[in-house]
Amino acid sequence: MENIEDVTKIIRDSIKDLPKRYKQNEIDMKKLDLETQDLLHVIELGKIDAILRQKLFEDLRQVRQARRKLKEENELLAPVVFTLDSIKNKLPQFDEGLGKIRKLKMRQSNRAYSFRVRHDLDKVLNGRS
Repeated sequence: MENIEDVTKIIRDSIKDLPKRYKQNEIDMKKLDLETQDLLHVIELGKIDAILRQKLFEDLRQVRQARRKLKEENELLAPVVFTLDSIKNKLPQFDEGLGKIRKLKMRQSNRAYSFRVRHDLDKVLNGRS
């Protein structure tokens, strides 16, 4: 049987964390755009030798690759993020549900039966006399 508590945590955390991740990716992409502009201005306006040109080229490549990775992740997140963002007001209900699941699991692990008529069977079932 799947662990229902773990699945519920994953759903709750997705509702909470994926929209934040999307927004953080956007912030990081803007920062990388500014860094790209810095590098391009140095290439355009600076007096650079072959060694520095190679370093700037490599820095520009790394910045662009990092930005591409964030952009691709946001493309994957976009279809669900706005829906998740619209139901984040349900997070308290998920937390409440998780609490109930934990209590039920505890109760199920400590389950005992109290005999109503056949008290002589209590010893067999529960090890008591």
